[in-house]
Amino acid sequence: MNKNVLNLILALLIYLPTCAFVPLNVYLILIGFVIFLDFNFLKSYFSNLLTFKIIDKPFTFLVLFSFLIFCLRLTDYSNWESFKDVYSFAYLFPFTYLISKTLFSRKGVFLYLIYFILIECAFSFLEYLLGVSSVFTGLLTYNVFTETNLLYETRVTGLSIAASVLSIKFLIGLLLVNIFISNQIKKIIFETVLLISSLFAFGRIAIAAIVFFYIIKFLHNLFISKKHSWINFSFLIGIAILIILNFSWVKSQFSRNGKVITNTGRITNGIPGNGNSTIVNNNGIEVEEIEFVTDIDYLEMIGFKGVEMSGRNEIWNNFIHFGVTNLYEGNKGKKYMLGSYHAHNSYLEIFSTFGIILFLILMSIFVINLNKVNYIYVFTFMFLALGQYVFFWGMSFCDIIFYYLVFFYKKENE
Repeated sequence: MNKNVLNLILALLIYLPTCAFVPLNVYLILIGFVIFLDFNFLKSYFSNLLTFKIIDKPFTFLVLFSFLIFCLRLTDYSNWESFKDVYSFAYLFPFTYLISKTLFSRKGVFLYLIYFILIECAFSFLEYLLGVSSVFTGLLTYNVFTETNLLYETRVTGLSIAASVLSIKFLIGLLLVNIFISNQIKKIIFETVLLISSLFAFGRIAIAAIVFFYIIKFLHNLFISKKHSWINFSFLIGIAILIILNFSWVKSQFSRNGKVITNTGRITNGIPGNGNSTIVNNNGIEVEEIEFVTDIDYLEMIGFKGVEMSGRNEIWNNFIHFGVTNLYEGNKGKKYMLGSYHAHNSYLEIFSTFGIILFLILMSIFVINLNKVNYIYVFTFMFLALGQYVFFWGMSFCDIIFYYLVFFYKKENE
């Protein structure tokens, strides 16, 4: 099959599940396709394993980690409702590694991904002009914008299911443009489009991660690579000037005019004993009423008192409490959720799910693969993960890109 066609198929299978109404089961097709493409590697790997020779240490680590989680799930047998409860999302980690390995030396896949993200930029512009959050009127989060001066209340979703998902894709697009687009004019155009689109999606943590990216890129160019060309500093300088000249506007946007939101639409202040009930939030959408398990304000202890974070305050407190209470075994390998809500923080999600020991073991394999080639992009992902559940889903668009940056981006440049 033609290489360009293969690259397009790979890009579509990776990207489509990030779009609204596309089932995550598409990743099962992706796994099968990658096993077909990388069958020689798997054959060689297991042949060498029979002679006690390891030819891919990260892959071996992730396989062994998945086996440890399998054993941990077996210890939770008494709480299983069916045999399906033996499953853990950690079993997908080795497959995500295989997919990212397949992308090695396939620059064309990333170029397709960049163009797919730019298509969503076009849809976000269209939605904003039409005054609607999405072109899909069937989305639960679909709404028509009312007159407001807050970007948070006019967030668009592109082709995605939520604005937060779209904002993360725009950030990933920005990273990929910086990595794979060498033509300076095209790079400037693409970056500008993605930055403007990020305002329409207005994911606060994603925008903060963009600023973080440009700062560490600036410092890297200044002190490590010694590249002092104006083009390397232009976007950071432009962002800095815009923030300084419009500081009061920027402050009001990120603080939502100082409004403290107690009913975020994400969760509600739960009533003990009513964890399975639902109520209607301020947007007229039914949301789950969460039973909070602790009155301890861990965030206040570390100085976050009074900071409005779209319900993350309550969510993080509960995940921290569960993780501390179940320090060593976590949730025994089953993804810990607060009702139907994840932690909105990759580290808290993994800590509460696996416990402190397995959390540190898992993080170690990614940390030891940091280097002066990939650290700018990996650190940006890790910064974003402080406010979103970005990586360690098991398999996701973000996971695939993150694994590639950690394990293969340096090799691509050697």
